[in-house]
Amino acid sequence: MDIYFKTVIAGITERTVIICLILAVMTAVAACRLCRKGWLTVIAAVVLPLFVSYLYFVLAITIIDRIPGEDYKYELELFWSYKAAMAGTSWLLMEVFLNVVLFVPAGVCLSILTKKRLLAVALMALLFSASIEITQLVTKCGLFEFDDIFHNTLGAVVGSMIANVIERAKVYSTDNVKSDGTVYF
Repeated sequence: MDIYFKTVIAGITERTVIICLILAVMTAVAACRLCRKGWLTVIAAVVLPLFVSYLYFVLAITIIDRIPGEDYKYELELFWSYKAAMAGTSWLLMEVFLNVVLFVPAGVCLSILTKKRLLAVALMALLFSASIEITQLVTKCGLFEFDDIFHNTLGAVVGSMIANVIERAKVYSTDNVKSDGTVYF
């Protein structure tokens, strides 16, 4: 766990935060214009700047702000982290949890922005996560592992499910409002 915070969380730089904010503002301006033209819904115009900033943030903590190592690092055994955790390396369970949580916003945003189903969102997340892992391997900026790809994809699936529940609740609540504004069940 300490390794995770020392390498990832402590690696969040002031520059990363500033770039995220700049991207959010620039994307918000563009999204507002697209919304006024009717090309984006209001919710998409709100989510898009957050999503663009989120994407940069993920790339920054996984690749951009990392210092390359000397060797290629990879773990090709699927679910090796669970085996290591059961053998006593329990901090890996927190890393698994954080890898899942890291991609929950991707699932929420992709579901809202693309109106795609769960499988499509999972595929997009899988491709994004695999791209990160391959880039980490090639640039020697991290450990390539199938576990991360699996956990990131799982996080996006959870996020997509959350977005779907919210959408259904929104539809349900508007379906249960009478013309005079009273709510019925």
